Amino acid sequence: MDNKAETLEAVVKEAVDLDNVPIEEVFETLRCNPHGLTTEAVEQRLAIFGHNKLEEKQ
Repeated sequence: MDNKAETLEAVVKEAVDLDNVPIEEVFETLRCNPHGLTTEAVEQRLAIFGHNKLEEKQ
């Protein structure tokens, strides 16, 4: 796994209350910016985290 992927996985493990921090810190924590993600960044995150969807109730 490359360094970027390891960094993104570390974000998931961080306990950060994103509601109560400055927006600049949110962008830094989530490794993004106000302009969104590049196609490459989206592909990396999909590979690591999968699609952002809720599981259906059974």
